[in-house]
Amino acid sequence: MEGGTNNQNSKSLHGIWGVFKMLSWMSGKKSTTISRVAQRIHVEELGPCDIYHWMSMPTTDHIMAEVYNRPVFYYGKSWSQKFFPSTTLPNKNPPIFIEELGTDCYPRGNAVEK
Repeated sequence: MEGGTNNQNSKSLHGIWGVFKMLSWMSGKKSTTISRVAQRIHVEELGPCDIYHWMSMPTTDHIMAEVYNRPVFYYGKSWSQKFFPSTTLPNKNPPIFIEELGTDCYPRGNAVEK
C-alpha cells in the first residue's frame, strides 16, 4: 500500500483479504478437512468424550463456528476467546460454550442440535 492510503481503507482491505483466504481455503482441497474435523468434533451429548473427539484450543474453535454456523465461546483458566462464523450472516443459532476444567474441556450450555 502506498503512503497516501488512509488507515480505514487499509483495515477494510485486510478484512476482505481475510475473507478471501477463508473462502479459497474452504472451497479447495481443504473442504474435505472441514468434513473430517466436523465428524471429529461432533458429540451426541454434553460431558466428557473419548480421545477421538478431543480438540486443540484455539485451533478448532473457528472451524466449529463455521461447521455449526453459530458463535463459539471458550473459557479457560488463563484466557477466554470467542469465535464467530465468518462466511455467513448473523443468525439466531444458540452459541456453543466450551469450558476448561482442569486439563479437560467440556461442552456446556446448549448442545449442538441437528
